Amino acid sequence: MPHIKAESGIDWFYRMEGEGAPLVFLHGWSFDSGIWFRQAGGLAGYKSIFLDLPGHGNSGYKKGIDIIGDLRFIFDKLGLKKISIIGHSFGGFLGLKFILAYPGLADKIILIGANAKFVKSEGYNYGLSQSEVDKIRGFIRGRYPGILLVFIRWLFTEEERRQPDYKQIWNSIAKRNSWPKKDALDEFLSVIEKEDLTDKLDKILQPALVICGTGDPICPVESINYIGEKMKSSKIELLDSCGHLPFLTKADKFNGLIRKFLR
Repeated sequence: MPHIKAESGIDWFYRMEGEGAPLVFLHGWSFDSGIWFRQAGGLAGYKSIFLDLPGHGNSGYKKGIDIIGDLRFIFDKLGLKKISIIGHSFGGFLGLKFILAYPGLADKIILIGANAKFVKSEGYNYGLSQSEVDKIRGFIRGRYPGILLVFIRWLFTEEERRQPDYKQIWNSIAKRNSWPKKDALDEFLSVIEKEDLTDKLDKILQPALVICGTGDPICPVESINYIGEKMKSSKIELLDSCGHLPFLTKADKFNGLIRKFLR
């Protein structure tokens, strides 16, 4: 399996397919690069790079590493320039952080169910409540990994769970070969809980496509509209009756939006 040892000293797993302008896929919290199975092979004309975040999938982990610095190192090693980032949830948050740190390396960004701030606070009434974050943390510390599946099932709407292909989607998640390290989940949940990029969004000038399901329990439509107001080069696409993973349940629609935006 292809790995790159980054400056942090951990081995990052990646896989590449296709040729053309580089697209980097960053998965969300508790998933791995296998979550993009409905995008793999579907974006002809681009070089797609799928990464496992630290402690997820086949990537190593140690606490407190500089993920953004590691990403820069990996992109340099792979010779990637003018990168378009496709980030889901926490992966989208990391994509925003990367663009803020290295604006000259990024061409475009696509956010799926991603926020600049995930937890409600005074003056920001979008996203998760603190009690919901505490409940998610309990999924890590409870009967793991089985209890985590309760959280993941919550990410789909009732309409999605009635789709004919839902069982296939669910099995691809529930029967994966490896589960994230609990320490990594706990650390990254703390990042989601505490970090706030809302006052920096107006500094992101790259074209952005922001995709959200109208039934997303993590990123409500109001939080996506907030991003759209702050990021002047952004375009919002809402997918009806979708939850937090529309790239799985509405893959054809999603892939079409991606191709259109990248063109």
